[in-house]
Amino acid sequence: LQSVDIPNGVDLIGDGTFLNCSSLRSIAIPFSVTSIVESAFSGCSSLISVTIGEQVTSIGEWAFNACSSLTDFYCYATTPPSLAYDYYYPSFLKYGVKATLHVPARCSAQYRLSDWVTYFQKIVEIK
Repeated sequence: LQSVDIPNGVDLIGDGTFLNCSSLRSIAIPFSVTSIVESAFSGCSSLISVTIGEQVTSIGEWAFNACSSLTDFYCYATTPPSLAYDYYYPSFLKYGVKATLHVPARCSAQYRLSDWVTYFQKIVEIK
């Protein structure tokens, strides 16, 4: 399993849905999804690119923990989704630092003022 296109109509990516799916390289999460819960993609060590829709409002603990190959994270939400910001169980566990966060036009300032800046030093606007 290298890529997944989750069908539109799904509103939640459940706990551990793709846990330790080490061959997964890209994921497109549809605009219908509102929440990505804990450990949904934890341990997806080959995951390079993630795209999440504009309706996502929260990303749970360890949702993208140990995604060490992540290079691009596209988030279409105009308001930054809330992140699990716990010392022991954060959403990204610092692996996002080398990745680029792509956000909607005119929204980068909001992301830079949120917890997202803890995980992504490079935030660019989608054109």
